[in-house]
Amino acid sequence: MSVKVEVITEFRHADLSDLVQATEDAIREGIGFNWVIPPGRDILETYWNGVRVVPERVLLGGRLDGTLAGSIQ
Repeated sequence: MSVKVEVITEFRHADLSDLVQATEDAIREGIGFNWVIPPGRDILETYWNGVRVVPERVLLGGRLDGTLAGSIQ
């Protein structure tokens, strides 16, 4: 098992999809985001793309065996 944390400045191959899935899972479990029900995937994709380009924010991603599985800003 490989665990890695890195600064995300651009999304690789399946990163955005993996991050949206992790976000949906976190919302369903009641942790983070203050949402009760996950919004549509398009809203979450827009959100994460926005986070990535805001100069004042740093997006750190946690990878488990190469898959983006979590994040912190």
